[in-house]
Amino acid sequence: MRRRLIWWLVGGGLLLVVVLAVGLSTQRWMNGSSTGSVHMGTPLADQSAPATPTQPRSVQTQYFTTTLPAGFSIKRQAETPAADQFLAQLVASSTSTQDQQCAVTIGRLPAGGLQALGDYHLRATDAAAYQAYAPAYLPSGASAFRTASGPLSITVFWPHGSVYSELAVSTDTQASLQQLDSTVATAIAAWKWAE
Repeated sequence: MRRRLIWWLVGGGLLLVVVLAVGLSTQRWMNGSSTGSVHMGTPLADQSAPATPTQPRSVQTQYFTTTLPAGFSIKRQAETPAADQFLAQLVASSTSTQDQQCAVTIGRLPAGGLQALGDYHLRATDAAAYQAYAPAYLPSGASAFRTASGPLSITVFWPHGSVYSELAVSTDTQASLQQLDSTVATAIAAWKWAE
């Protein structure tokens, strides 16, 4: 009986060693790198990154037309003539290394003029965050502000009859104030209000 117990213990020990070896080999195989590739179907569209536009970008809405510098692509453009406040909104970003975003809002001018707009009022009263900015290209009647601290941005408020435009150009990291200024100057130089 004692011999049988020894054989059972030796057999169980060997079986345990085999199970552990198989388990460790399986785990090592599953965690190892694989080579090769699997292809299933064909892509529906070219997945490569879009080419950076090399020509200035024309912008047309029912309220204005303008041109953005080369390298910008329009991400969103919406015109909502039945809206209470905003009539058109446009968002564009540069695909170049300048990392610029451009946003244009066309809205109904409130009875109190630009001073009655929340965005304008914030910039006009928060001297710690915004400074008045008066570049030579600023159209008559328009007001501009730039950030005093934090990420760079320039915002131009421009009334025209019963509407106004808010043109904001900003960067998160790479563009300089001069680059932002150049983008704003290009857009304003080409700006034409619809009559």
